[in-house]
Amino acid sequence: IFHTNHAFTITSQKDLSVMVHIGIDTVSLNGEGFTRVVQEGAKVNVGDAVIEANLEFIRQSGKNTITPIVVTEESDTNGIDKFLDIVKQGDKILEVK
Repeated sequence: IFHTNHAFTITSQKDLSVMVHIGIDTVSLNGEGFTRVVQEGAKVNVGDAVIEANLEFIRQSGKNTITPIVVTEESDTNGIDKFLDIVKQGDKILEVK
């Protein structure tokens, strides 16, 4: 988890690493609008919150709330299926084979 809580990486049991970057240029908010829900190194499951983001505050601060999700490592997978480009909470976005 980045120290300003605007980005984090999750590594799966298959060594798939995914980085989630909440918003664009949100590092400049120095953590305002972001609340860490779990501590770095914690085990999380599908659906668990990692960071809570105040999207209205982020927008009012002039930042875009588009949240890139980047696969940074897929060493022990047979591929990844992508489902959606624009998602809402609870949507399935990736499936590891």
